[in-house]
Parts: sequence; C-alpha cells; structure tokens
Amino acid sequence: MSSTPMINVTLIEPQTPIRQAIRLLLSSATDIEVIAEHAHVQDCKKDRLLSPPDIVIVGEKGNGIATALNRSPHTKMILLLESEKSCCPSRLLSLNLAGYLFKKDVTETLVHIIRAVAHGQTAWYSQSVVTHLAHRLKDAATLQAQIQAFDVSLTEREWSVLELIVRGSTNDEIGRMLCLSPQTVRNQASKIYKKFGVHSRLELIRLFQNE
Repeated sequence: MSSTPMINVTLIEPQTPIRQAIRLLLSSATDIEVIAEHAHVQDCKKDRLLSPPDIVIVGEKGNGIATALNRSPHTKMILLLESEKSCCPSRLLSLNLAGYLFKKDVTETLVHIIRAVAHGQTAWYSQSVVTHLAHRLKDAATLQAQIQAFDVSLTEREWSVLELIVRGSTNDEIGRMLCLSPQTVRNQASKIYKKFGVHSRLELIRLFQNE
C-alpha cells in the first residue's frame, strides 16, 4: 500500500499572528509540510531548497505577488485576500492563480484548497469569494452600461482603475490591487477625468452615482 505523497508548501504572510496560525493549522495535516516560511516575498531568495514547493501560499498584495509568480512554473499559488475591498474581479482574473480565499476563512477551507489544488484543480475559489465576486461582477456590468451611455472609449487598464475609483478605493489601494506605481495610478486617473469631462475624483464618483 503506497503512502500519500507529501504536499510541500511555502508560506508567505506579513502578519506574524496569521502566519503562526496558518502554520499551526497545517501542522495538523499529515500530508502537508511547510518547508519554508517568510514575512515577505523577497525573503524567498534566501531559500536553499532542494526542489521548489508544490504550493506557495501568499498573503501579500501588490508587486509581491508579481515577484512570487516568477518562481518555478510547476509551483501553484494560493492567494489569501485581506478583505472584500481587495477582491477585484479584473485583478483576480488577471493573476490567474490556483486558489483564492479570504484570510478570515483560512481555518475552514485552507487545508481543503491545498489538497484540491495539489491534485490538479485550478482556479479554486472559496464560497465567500464566489459570493462576493458575483455581486461585484453584477455591479461591473451596471458600470459598463453606464460607461457605454457616455460613449467613452477606455483601455483595459483605465477600466480597472475607473471601477476601483467609483467603488471608493484610494490611489494607494488601487496601486496595490493592480500592481501599479502611485504615479501610474495618478496618470490613469487624469486620463479618465479628461475623457469624462470632470476635474476630480469626487466629480467622477458623483457622475456615476447620478446615473
């Protein structure tokens, strides 16, 4: 009788209490082993592993995710979302990772997601993420209809920035969610203001609230 293959995991989470809680949770699973643990993605460069992990669990935003994606093509990645505000449909679809869940749901679903992803399941979303995305996509469809009413042409990046501005995200939050520099976000916002004939974020938000 063959034994169950061990799933090797690297854990990246900047918040120490959450990282410790996840390590404790995974230690109870006999088929999962945490082979490396870091607060930040950049610290992974210090690893001296004989082989890359099967799965990387990332609880970090922005450019950190892009850096982690440069690891072995055979390594699958699970993203821990900080909050519902960071659950942007266009962002998650563009990342094309193996699994997504909110940090608040870790104790209930993380072990299950790790096993499912390790056995070939792709784009695994926890139920709470699915529910939230459904609402966001419905809202996105409404926003798209409003944009069409203005007869304005937007690039894919401008659309993503506009969606987040209208939802009340700050430039810093938009930068982290879309992996853009603060200056790039400001430049994109300025282009959007010009296309809609407004001069500020508040005017733009009011424009869509009044539609």
